[in-house]
Amino acid sequence: MHYNLHMSKRQNTSIKQDACLVVNEQRLYQFSQTRSAQFSKQGLEGSSTAATVICAFLIGAAKAFASDNNELQLTIADQLGLDDRGAMHLIDTTRRLDQKYPFVKHIVKQGQLAATAWQESNGQTEDALLGQLLQKCQNLTLLDLEKIVVAEEPAPAITREAVNQVVEGYPRLKRLLLTLLALIILVAANYLILALF
Repeated sequence: MHYNLHMSKRQNTSIKQDACLVVNEQRLYQFSQTRSAQFSKQGLEGSSTAATVICAFLIGAAKAFASDNNELQLTIADQLGLDDRGAMHLIDTTRRLDQKYPFVKHIVKQGQLAATAWQESNGQTEDALLGQLLQKCQNLTLLDLEKIVVAEEPAPAITREAVNQVVEGYPRLKRLLLTLLALIILVAANYLILALF
């Protein structure tokens, strides 16, 4: 009986090591080890807000990489020192908060943007973005998240200059627009002639 228990522990350790090897090869885990996703582990203990911010950031990164739940769970468990059940509970809770609070939605988006930028720059990262986000909400509780107002980025205004730049870049588009303008003038002229007679 003692032998079987010992074998079971060895098999469990082996399964965990295999899981770690698999997650080490995944882009989400690799991203979680970069400067963008670095954070100070001091002061993390007992801070549900910090854990939520880290989880939201990694959920966003997982979206950018199209990572599955298992990969996300293993990465969060590794980053926060949680067991599988704790990691899954944190992910579920953070997803619910994402639906409720604009601030959490903003953190998810930041994670997604940072992961996309990291991917497009072939693994080169400059800013410790997650660390900065954690500093901003250092003394906040989860109840405070509702009070945080996230400024929405204004949609880029379509200016005449921007349209001109696009048109100049595509000569066929310029010809098409001139043809449409000529047709509009022709229809308007026909309408005026018919209206006068």
